Amino acid sequence: GHVIPVGDGFLQFFSASTDQGGPTLRTIGIARTGDLDGAWTLDPAPIVPLAEQIENSSLCYEPANRTWFLFTNHIGLEPFEFTDAIWVYWTKDLDHWNPDDKAVVLDRSNCAWSQRVIGLPSVLPIGDRLAVFYDGVAGTSTSHMGRDVGLAWLDLPLRPPQRPEPPNLARDAVATASTTYPDYAAARVNDGSPGTGVGGPHSWVNAYLAPAPHWVELTFPRAT
Repeated sequence: GHVIPVGDGFLQFFSASTDQGGPTLRTIGIARTGDLDGAWTLDPAPIVPLAEQIENSSLCYEPANRTWFLFTNHIGLEPFEFTDAIWVYWTKDLDHWNPDDKAVVLDRSNCAWSQRVIGLPSVLPIGDRLAVFYDGVAGTSTSHMGRDVGLAWLDLPLRPPQRPEPPNLARDAVATASTTYPDYAAARVNDGSPGTGVGGPHSWVNAYLAPAPHWVELTFPRAT
């Protein structure tokens, strides 16, 4: 696996698999050591769930946004197992990876010469671009033999894609409160503003000297 120095030690990102009575499940784990001539200690859990079906990895760090990018290949299961895409995961903390923070780098939609087999990524920054080396088989073959090496390029600096903002479901709700101070209506809690400063234009305040407990309730017009 890919080995990098971190602090006083080293991390190794390694491929692992298991069979739990069904298809082989694959993911990436982390092993740690303080001495490259000594033993490695394995983390008790992988960086992402087994359902991700990934193996092989190459890691790079983007100083422009202090983000780590882990390139790996996905395993397709139709009609049998083969590497079918290069994925990338990103994080600012090597000890915490979110399986939702990923994107497809290369697959049959943007690889002209290898239409099914794409895997085994290795990345290397060269000037203002990142070279992505990968293996494949010409045409639509899914063979594990006779593979060639391809090259793709990504512009640097690497940036995670922007996620669309989720809808604010609370905007459609009706707000009621135990009590309300004059001109600080309960409707202010779901007016779309994150401002909560007391006395500002967007805050709710309970009535003066009203007995506790104080509460605000949102009634949604439909199931959410």
